[in-house]
Amino acid sequence: MRPALTPRGRWFALSGILLLAAGAAGGVAALSALGLLALAGLALAYLHHAPRVADIFAGGLKLAWWLEPETPAERTILVGRPLWLQVALRCHGRARLGVARLRAVAHPALELPGELGARIEPLRETRLSMRVLPHAAGSHVIHGAMLDVDDLLGLFRAQAYFPNPLKLVVMPRALGSAVPEVGGRAASEERAGTRLLRRVGLGLELREIREHAHGDPWKRIAWAATARTGQLMVREFESDVTYTYHLLVDASAAMRRGAPGETPLDVAIDGATAMARAALAQGDRVALTIFAGRTIASALPGDGPVHLSRILACLLDARHVVDEDLTDLTDGELAQVVARYLRHQEGVETQLDRAPTLDDPGWARIVTGPRGELYDLHALGRACRELLPEPDVRAGGADADTLALRRLCRLRSLDLPPRVLAPAAHGRAVADALIGAAMPRSARVLVLWTTLGKDPEDEPAAWQALMQRALHLVRRRRHRLALVMPVAPLPGERGAHDPMLELQARVDRRRAERASRKMRQLALDVHLVAADEPPALWLRQVGRAGPPPRRPALAS
Repeated sequence: MRPALTPRGRWFALSGILLLAAGAAGGVAALSALGLLALAGLALAYLHHAPRVADIFAGGLKLAWWLEPETPAERTILVGRPLWLQVALRCHGRARLGVARLRAVAHPALELPGELGARIEPLRETRLSMRVLPHAAGSHVIHGAMLDVDDLLGLFRAQAYFPNPLKLVVMPRALGSAVPEVGGRAASEERAGTRLLRRVGLGLELREIREHAHGDPWKRIAWAATARTGQLMVREFESDVTYTYHLLVDASAAMRRGAPGETPLDVAIDGATAMARAALAQGDRVALTIFAGRTIASALPGDGPVHLSRILACLLDARHVVDEDLTDLTDGELAQVVARYLRHQEGVETQLDRAPTLDDPGWARIVTGPRGELYDLHALGRACRELLPEPDVRAGGADADTLALRRLCRLRSLDLPPRVLAPAAHGRAVADALIGAAMPRSARVLVLWTTLGKDPEDEPAAWQALMQRALHLVRRRRHRLALVMPVAPLPGERGAHDPMLELQARVDRRRAERASRKMRQLALDVHLVAADEPPALWLRQVGRAGPPPRRPALAS
């Protein structure tokens, strides 16, 4: 790229032109000479800076970067834990480049400083440090760095882009805190385990003999103790059991609204991580289902550290959905997103300069963008396949070229607009997930994260009957269900004082409270949880919640 005038250079050029014009109009030779001198100096500065810019694009300046933790002992990348991006600029030329300003191009979930300035010396390496703050869990990419190089006088500026993708796998915030404790139990145990469960008259080890209470079975009466004391006494034993927790995460478009780190999906990922970690630490089993219009990812009941890694992988994959049935964009819009990225990142141009003739068979592989631009889908697919690793079948598409485009979007963390579900479709997706989790006959604890009923368009008539049928199966199988509804955090609680953000947060909480009242009419245990609320505050409440009635009254 050729050097361009900076604001200072434009003022300098304008001053020279005005002096030349004023001298020529007034017949003042000194003014004309001064204007010519200014323009000549500007031309000399350009001629002096142009070879240095050419040296940059010829490989005379190299960029390398890597990540370092802020604290050496903390190697895991967590939400809210800062990192240092170390940048090394190596100048292999002998010319003095002058002042350079560097800014990184990254995913919106990564907070980086605006720009860093440094003076690049010939045949030397310049080190810079950037503080990176992840705001949301998932796989995020720092795509590259934009470098602005000014001449020594600050009159001309050249821009150079260094494509150097750096992928970060950011873990949920819950992994960095102490393991919380989840309370409560299911209606019955599934298998032997490490937790002590008090059962009247059943078990392996006698716990105590106590007075008979209402509901104790008569066949568990300790007759010898009854005869000795003259009061009805029962035996109470302890048995080692394991519970199964089934976590259901709604990953539809309604769960993805908000700033990075504050969306309902972020609350669900952090909460599901905390609950899975707590349950597995107690020796229990955990299952996971992530759904939108269909099941996106799932994990069968399991235990142990390996199973926790499997659950984390499913939760992080739910951040970036690229499948055709889960996103809402045409082939032309997808081609525009990928073509723009390839143009800036890889320097590959796939947009057609002109349209082919009407009888050209090439129209079969051409798609039209939102503004009428034409893209060769085959050329885009070839360019994407050169950047992709081994074949991956997880991204669904109509053909091989579209599949390659969607796979590149997943690999480079390019966000695609999710498909918005209608209220009835959203309710059907939640009900199907509940029915699938309630099919096992052994009792489980089901925890559901969703915003169903929170939007003004989500009228109860569209989803209430579907939810009732799913809840009927849940209660018939004696499962226990807790619903977690994410809400927006109040800005005042985070130290910010933006009236508009506070108004939006209060409106969101009002809608959540209204939706929770509708859910409680179905005898559901509902918990409103904000993104800045530690999971340990509500985990025990979710576990301790008692089983709902068998036949809840319907909302009128």
